[in-house]
Amino acid sequence: MIDWQAWLAEPATSDERVVARASAADAELALLAVLADDGERMRRCPVLATAIFGNPRASMTIANRALVTCARIGVTPPDLPGFEELVADIEADAARVDPATRDRAFAELLVVATSDDAAETERESTSAPAPAPAPAAPPPAPGLRRRAVIDFTKLKLYEKVRLATLGNANCRQTLLRDPNRMVALAAIRSPQITDGEVAKAAGNRALGEEVIRYIANRKELVKLYAVKLALVGNPKCALAVTLRLLPTLHLEDIKQLARSKNIPGALAIAAKKLAAARGPQ
Repeated sequence: MIDWQAWLAEPATSDERVVARASAADAELALLAVLADDGERMRRCPVLATAIFGNPRASMTIANRALVTCARIGVTPPDLPGFEELVADIEADAARVDPATRDRAFAELLVVATSDDAAETERESTSAPAPAPAPAAPPPAPGLRRRAVIDFTKLKLYEKVRLATLGNANCRQTLLRDPNRMVALAAIRSPQITDGEVAKAAGNRALGEEVIRYIANRKELVKLYAVKLALVGNPKCALAVTLRLLPTLHLEDIKQLARSKNIPGALAIAAKKLAAARGPQ
């Protein structure tokens, strides 16, 4: 068995190397458990907590401990919006739930949330033993069975945020609409999200303004034409942003916007002027 404390103490073990190991799909649980309590390293490298929280190999207890450690030493991990509220939810729940029970429940959720075929999962959950989870997901406890449906209304905040980060497209689609901005932002920031999902979210008028603002402020997302077009047609996107993006659209799309009754008047007027300047109606 590897002595992880000794490995961490080696001069060759840099913080970058530790973060890379903590992020790995085959990260050792024993190492993640040690790192979750390593306040000194977290102080130097807060992204380590983000790596642990975002690794499906880490149990819910280990992932939560990493965030609590950061809160205790007064550092904020990057890419975790609403960190203080998240930690408050973790600490409020800690005394009421047995860690083993929490870990087992989340492992079960994660099997469903990372399944590629929800319908197949539903059939298997009622008629056959569950197959092995996706490679990145932690193995379920012995005897664990897949549940066909996740009741997101019964989940804790920290569970929703983690599922938004680790779950499949169906999971993200649900959690993008969550009334808590932290959950919705975790879903749109998920490393698993596709360009198509982002474009769909950019044009969704039912999503919170925080999600639309996040997309609009990410240069790597706005450079995608489908995302740009969706943002311009979404009234929840800031007018200053849509007016800036409008001239970068194709003429036919500008003409359609000029005829639209579902965008702000100022944007429609700008689209008409731009269409007229570029060519005949």
